[in-house]
Amino acid sequence: TNDLGKSVAHAQLAINKETKQVSVVKSEVDSNLFAKQYQNNANIDMIYNQYNERYINPVKNQKLGKASGDFDERSLANFAVEAMYKKVHELYPDLDTKAAFTNINGGIRNTLNNGNITYGDIYSVFPFDNEIVIMETTGKKLNNYCAGNLNNAAFYQEVYEYGVLTSSGKYLFITTDYLASNSGYFLSAGDVKVYTKITVRDCVAEAIRNKKTIKADEYKTNAKNEFKPIK
Repeated sequence: TNDLGKSVAHAQLAINKETKQVSVVKSEVDSNLFAKQYQNNANIDMIYNQYNERYINPVKNQKLGKASGDFDERSLANFAVEAMYKKVHELYPDLDTKAAFTNINGGIRNTLNNGNITYGDIYSVFPFDNEIVIMETTGKKLNNYCAGNLNNAAFYQEVYEYGVLTSSGKYLFITTDYLASNSGYFLSAGDVKVYTKITVRDCVAEAIRNKKTIKADEYKTNAKNEFKPIK
């Protein structure tokens, strides 16, 4: 369905008993169902507005810093993986993590415009409570991920040359619990070693607070060697 659940899809299917093939007879999307059957309720609106004023807005409207330039999904993902990498190195200095990864499409849900940044802005970019985790994998697999084979991934690494790694050696990298548990991403890469209990959203918000101003040009993929593939 579309429109955050406000539309409902109807489909009529036919099954061939002999070939078992399924075909669509007809399908449609009803975009008016919500409007026709559900109207605003004054009592519900009053309850929502009270919570919005007392609890949501004070958090949502917290100013974190400023954006110098417009951030698209790719530059926001680059900012996120840098923040994840540096936060993990701060909290776990004895763990030699080599890289950080996150997904772009699906993981980054909005953009940031030039100007003030609030916590609500960051919430709209990272609406999910994805936790930062540390995983272990082999040098060969880590190189494959850092070689830019994943079109939907942003990565931050300080390896630069594959010769630093050995093919069968075990190395640590940083990602999210969602990607770690999704077979389409990193599940086959290795085992989760640490659950940090820190969300990507809060990690990014803290990084913006510390920097005060973040520059979009500094987070283009070609801006830093750390965003580039291992050679």
